[in-house]
Amino acid sequence: MKWYKGYMKILKVFSGLLVLLIAGWWFASPYWVLYQVKQAVEENQPGKLSSYIDYPAVRQSLKSQLSQYLEQKMGFEQRSNPFEQFGAQLTTDLTNYLVETLVNPYGVALLLQGKEFSEAIRLTRYEGSSVVYHLPEPKKAAASFLSGASVASASSSQTALNYKAGYLSMNRFRVQVPTANRYTSFILSRSGWSWKITAIELPQ
Repeated sequence: MKWYKGYMKILKVFSGLLVLLIAGWWFASPYWVLYQVKQAVEENQPGKLSSYIDYPAVRQSLKSQLSQYLEQKMGFEQRSNPFEQFGAQLTTDLTNYLVETLVNPYGVALLLQGKEFSEAIRLTRYEGSSVVYHLPEPKKAAASFLSGASVASASSSQTALNYKAGYLSMNRFRVQVPTANRYTSFILSRSGWSWKITAIELPQ
């Protein structure tokens, strides 16, 4: 029976190591996904970047923010008369246009580089369907998410983005990318053994 006891001891040790390995991966997995996202932007791989983005969820998160912002700015929150109802419909149409323009690999990559929302919209419109392929100086400019400079400053300096990242809960992870003394937040949600960007929170 000595062999059996030895076998059980080895099995317990192996099981303990396996549990530690799984727990370590469970904790570290969002950081690995961030690394993969950074690589996708650096190497101009829109397909790879898209695999880490839940586009319907991201679009919905932006629509609710933009719609509320535009209605407040234009004074159409109440919709108490036909004029306000017409104005609210215009803000809805504008919101849909802006979201559809921005939410693609190219637009998301620009936000990950610290671009302001308005600038990302402008650049995405001009690039049209070129997606990530025509980022200026891709090896320098697109490396901003974890370790590089923003597109605007890549050619003149290598000021690192002081991003913040951490868990919000067991299944939600937030990355804050600085932009003009504020932060754009990217919310990642656990998807099986991996993670996907499910929301983008614009600076208030």
